[in-house]
Amino acid sequence: MAPIELPPSRFREPRTLTVTAGPSPARLAIAGAPVEVCRVVIGCQDLHAVAVPQLVLDDYFERGGNAFDTAVLYMNGLSDAILGDWMVSRGVRNDCFVIEKVAHRPRCRPEAVAKDLARGLENLQTERVDLLLLHQDDTDVPVKEWVDALAAERAAGRCSAYGVSNWRAARCQAANAYAASRGLPPLAAVSNQLSLARLIDPPCPHQEGTPAGLRTWLVSTGTPLLAWSARAMRFFGADPASGMSRRLAHAFYDDANVTRLARAAQLAETKGVAREAVALAWLFAQPFPTAAIVGCRTPAEWRAVAQAVQAVTVTRAEADWLDLEP
Repeated sequence: MAPIELPPSRFREPRTLTVTAGPSPARLAIAGAPVEVCRVVIGCQDLHAVAVPQLVLDDYFERGGNAFDTAVLYMNGLSDAILGDWMVSRGVRNDCFVIEKVAHRPRCRPEAVAKDLARGLENLQTERVDLLLLHQDDTDVPVKEWVDALAAERAAGRCSAYGVSNWRAARCQAANAYAASRGLPPLAAVSNQLSLARLIDPPCPHQEGTPAGLRTWLVSTGTPLLAWSARAMRFFGADPASGMSRRLAHAFYDDANVTRLARAAQLAETKGVAREAVALAWLFAQPFPTAAIVGCRTPAEWRAVAQAVQAVTVTRAEADWLDLEP
């Protein structure tokens, strides 16, 4: 399938980006990847809905950001195409960390990995991605078939590292065990939902959170978690008293999460920051490596997220208190 054709835009003209002086968001290492990943990752799912996505990407990059989470599924390749077009016009591909997800239902089969990635690389206008993730799991497929499909793309040079998204702990453990038996690299990262507000019911089928069992596995292996919906669909910017969208309420609204929201507001007032800043600080305080995938619709929203991450940290005791731990 041919790459997506984007309409002409004056924002696609070549431009040289310069990273500004000052503190940049922290980064973490992904085994096998050529560059470290910014702990605040731009989610590309809704780039098509941003008025001028290039300006958001420009601002993010110039403030020290380098990581982009996309998928062949997103808008049938349009998100990939927007990101690829931006990287080419700015000449920044080698400075970026590109995460591509493949094999989403109903194409959640090992044979879809190579086909989906080939299409993604076309639209991204690159020869490889830094991290290749299976978008979902089909537990009827033996883990060895998934690992073999991923390892084949790494051996061919089409990805630097591989991992999974929306998988459960037992399957991750089995995948690593099989990889070890074949002398292959273990999973370099997992991307499941995690936020201070607990996911009650996933917005879409076959999505997975990060329950206690998976967190224990992440701690024991040191595997990084790339948390999607790290801001809980902006739950910490919502006001339960005045209502919230049905989709947000369905995913996150219950008494325990409202208590977490109240505690985040209390701690935010003490620290002089926004509630969302405290919620993200909680994520970064976990006992395993984490990065937050966030969708930003404007440069101002990205700047608020970046400033929040730089401005606040929480202690282990504060993190436990926020999460209603004894």
